[in-house]
Amino acid sequence: MMKISREPQQTTSAKNLLWSAAKIIIGFLLIIFVVSRAGLSEITALIAQVSRGWLGFTFILFSLLSLLKAWQYHVLFDSDFPYSQILSVVILQNAISNFVASSAGVAAYLTMLRADQGIKIGRSASVFVITKVGDLIAIWLGLIISLLFVWQQVDAVHNLILFLLALIGAGLTVFGAIILLRRKFVDVLSRVIEQTGLMKFQLIQRLLALAGTLADIEQKNVLRIMLTACGLSCTYLILTFAWTYSSLHTFNLPVTIWVVIFVSCMLQLLSIIPIQVFGGLGVSEAASLYFFGLFGFSQGQLAAVLIGQRILFYLTNLTVLLYLPLHALFLNRPVKKE
Repeated sequence: MMKISREPQQTTSAKNLLWSAAKIIIGFLLIIFVVSRAGLSEITALIAQVSRGWLGFTFILFSLLSLLKAWQYHVLFDSDFPYSQILSVVILQNAISNFVASSAGVAAYLTMLRADQGIKIGRSASVFVITKVGDLIAIWLGLIISLLFVWQQVDAVHNLILFLLALIGAGLTVFGAIILLRRKFVDVLSRVIEQTGLMKFQLIQRLLALAGTLADIEQKNVLRIMLTACGLSCTYLILTFAWTYSSLHTFNLPVTIWVVIFVSCMLQLLSIIPIQVFGGLGVSEAASLYFFGLFGFSQGQLAAVLIGQRILFYLTNLTVLLYLPLHALFLNRPVKKE
């Protein structure tokens, strides 16, 4: 009887464990760096100047973000299962992503939809990718619009911005080709990848399989879903800008909306890179310290506000989690037949 070697699986698990440990170390080192930039006087002043009005508005906006994201999935799945259950999935996915890692949140999203609603992994993944492409289009547009107002102030990162805009444009072009040219383009793309030797990477194989799944969806449905996803993603991003603006003004940071839009778009693009854990702990703060610093804010003041914003971010996540036991107790009860 032939034995199956477990060495490749053990090697992969060890690599994943080391990578996860590295991300955690990077996150904590960066947050320590940010904390070191805040003096005791800035932190004391931060506590004293918290605005209760902006604080309450921030909690409301974060709740609306969860409601809107759940509605986006509910509309895109075009199924008859209750919105309240989709909301549970989204809230749990967000909590896992923000308290553990984004990859864990995505895995929970796919698993829960399959277990609770019997939705196939391929369909869930397709809707997830279409939603993320809609988000990327919204971020791309938001970044371009914000640059009309802040271009002169961000000359230090002009080359980076132009590179990102070109890269996103190329990615969206490839996605558009998959939707319009369908299997013909996927087959050509597959041959090109094989010739370049990239097919040996598991990530490339998964992306190519996902491209094939998208290409097999009826074109009318894909176009309809994409238009809907883009519209909802733009609305979601605008609400995200409002939440960020509100959370910063909670700590009395005098920041304009165009600065918020620019920095938020840059942070959203940074979040695509899989180097973050605990909701971007450390990475988000260090990047914010740099990008907001381009507009003349002092590092001491910024560091204190970013620490406060991180605490507020976790508190809002915990507050929204209260929906899960409420849903289990009251909204998910089976109807008794007489």
